[in-house]
Amino acid sequence: MFDYFVARPDHYRLIAWGRLELPGTTAVADDPAQAVLARKIDQIRQVQQAGQLDPAWDPADVGVTFTTGDILHADHDGVVLLPTT
Repeated sequence: MFDYFVARPDHYRLIAWGRLELPGTTAVADDPAQAVLARKIDQIRQVQQAGQLDPAWDPADVGVTFTTGDILHADHDGVVLLPTT
């Protein structure tokens, strides 16, 4: 996802703008965004069932963790990684 956001900064800006709209909104049964999230969570569940990811993790938490990390890195292109000792 990091590469996706770096290649398409306009998409990242739309997502960031959309996050401003999220608080206080309610989900609609036929909301396309909710359908996309449900598919992604189902894909994570399939990976867990295949034994490639620990099933102890909540699939929604896994999705949020990876997406947040990718967005963080895409949003901070000037971050310098320091060597560890």
